[in-house]
Amino acid sequence: MQFLEKDLEDIIFESSKEKLKEKGLNIKGKLLRQVRIGNFGIADLISFKKETSVYPEATYHHINITVYELKQNELNTNALAQASRYITGIKEYFKHRNFFTECVVEYNIVLIGSKIDKDSDFVYLCNYINNLDVYTYSYDLDGITFKVYGSWYLNNNGF
Repeated sequence: MQFLEKDLEDIIFESSKEKLKEKGLNIKGKLLRQVRIGNFGIADLISFKKETSVYPEATYHHINITVYELKQNELNTNALAQASRYITGIKEYFKHRNFFTECVVEYNIVLIGSKIDKDSDFVYLCNYINNLDVYTYSYDLDGITFKVYGSWYLNNNGF
């Protein structure tokens, strides 16, 4: 049986946040799937979380929006560009609708795939993009597990 991108999406969307966290993937907020973002495309998954901080002098609202781009196979610059297009579309939508003008909005990207393109400069690009998390997944007899990746460097710098 071949594990498809839709299977990955189903598991993430239908599982509890606690179970996903046990498996290595931390999702915060309300999760939506197959979200059409105007002509920018359809995002696999998006999460929204609103937090309010009340101080004597003012109340602050913080909105955290995360786009999850899922790939059955390899994560590469195309996956990152696709997720960036969705973030741009969401920003444009909010601007067009005058939403969240009194809020601080933080945008995040989470890329999830079975492997990472380590033969191109994609991995170095990931070192310098804030609010980006890159995960691989594996699916076997024990179910699904996720592994988050940090920064990449050469094994031998040559100096």
